[in-house]
Amino acid sequence: MSIRLKTIIGIVLIETIALAIVVWANLHVLVQSSDQLLSEQARAVAMMAAEPAARAFQAGPEAFRRETRRLRGADPRLAWVRVLDPEAPNPESSREYIVRTVEIRDVQDEENTVRVSLALDRTTMLAARDSALIRSIAIASLEIVASIAFSLWLAGWLLGRLTRWQSASQRIADGDFSQRLSVEGNDEISDTALAFNVMAARLSSLMDQVREESSRRESIEAELRVAREIQDSLHPAA
Repeated sequence: MSIRLKTIIGIVLIETIALAIVVWANLHVLVQSSDQLLSEQARAVAMMAAEPAARAFQAGPEAFRRETRRLRGADPRLAWVRVLDPEAPNPESSREYIVRTVEIRDVQDEENTVRVSLALDRTTMLAARDSALIRSIAIASLEIVASIAFSLWLAGWLLGRLTRWQSASQRIADGDFSQRLSVEGNDEISDTALAFNVMAARLSSLMDQVREESSRRESIEAELRVAREIQDSLHPAA
């Protein structure tokens, strides 16, 4: 199996495991704390909407109706908003609605308080939660896909340069010492390519010296052979 294929398989496997962990963590958190999350959301919405509703109630029924419509338009989870009578009990939550009651101090009479009850549709809140989960998983998936694409590009770029080094090294091993690598950028890989070029240049120089020495040795051996033949021809045969 080639390094390129191993790199691709490793990257895809790691990113897939990361996506599975992200999805599992989101599902685990939502399943384990679903009721708590809905309760916290209901409490936050009630705290934000109770005060303007109380002020509108003090301004009159028509102002309260307008403010109620505005609040429900701004947050589709709101099913209804009511101002309770002083003796009325606080409404309880049900399967359909999560009810929260907030006490707001009366601006006209600080000793009195206005109780505002707000009901949030549980189905709508669950749909919003599921939508948030889907968005988080989609974002995580896009991040992982982008990470895989970048990792594959980086692996291809690095392996492409390694392939050129391998080809140049093989040609040098075959005796072609003119091979040089292109130096791109100013990083560790470029430094390695520069070192390879220096090594190739020194090998070429050494091989030139070896060829010169071999040629000189062959010339001397030829001269010695001729001299030996001349010397042998001058002596009579035994």
